Amino acid sequence: MYAIILAAGMGTRLKSLFLDVPKPLIPLDNVPLLQRVLFRLKKAGIRKFVVVTGYQSERIERFLARLSKKHHLEITVAKNINYHNGNFSSLAVGLDYVDDTTIVSMADHLHSVDTIKKLVKNKGNRLVVDSRLHLIRDLDEATKVIMDVKNFRIKRLGKHLTHFNAVDTGLFRFETSFIQGMLDVVPIISSGSLSQALNLLLKHGYRLYGQPIVNAQWVDIDTPQDYYYALTLLNQQQKQVFSGKFGWK
Repeated sequence: MYAIILAAGMGTRLKSLFLDVPKPLIPLDNVPLLQRVLFRLKKAGIRKFVVVTGYQSERIERFLARLSKKHHLEITVAKNINYHNGNFSSLAVGLDYVDDTTIVSMADHLHSVDTIKKLVKNKGNRLVVDSRLHLIRDLDEATKVIMDVKNFRIKRLGKHLTHFNAVDTGLFRFETSFIQGMLDVVPIISSGSLSQALNLLLKHGYRLYGQPIVNAQWVDIDTPQDYYYALTLLNQQQKQVFSGKFGWK
């Protein structure tokens, strides 16, 4: 099993806090976001990593070289020179380096180790979703999901859906057949979002199922407010946040 981490974006909304730091290397309690994502995936049992870079790629590649040497990580770096075309262009670059079931994570999304372990052990094509809509901090900015409440089959994704029952948390599990389907639509969606590519596959009969979060924490760090919220989670004294179960430290 592989993990692809999308770390190509500019992170423009965090420039007010970190002017010249690429988003994946922004420190959260002195640990770069990308390192936190990598270590959580490793704790969940994944050993092969593909990190897709773009903006300030050389700086991120130097960081990964040091990290892989120090911690004996098997990391392949894939550079997306067209990273400005959207996150699906970055995923498409990463998919060329995998030939097995693959976990896909964003470099700015933090999940508990337990959530990732459950995804690794699960079967089929999955998207970790959160249906606790009252807990979503910025619902307007979230990618919404329409999901069958009986079997969790996902029907559609998008930021501008008006009727939905969950949100996309940026963590996926794809089998090889689904990966091939995504590679097949690259010429159609060369510039666009992962949600657009997934909607096209769903329209053509591919199946993607939700894995609902129940009691775990997760955070998407896009804005200064998100960043300070993540720091709050890290520094809270409640046992459930500090425990290995929720994996925040």
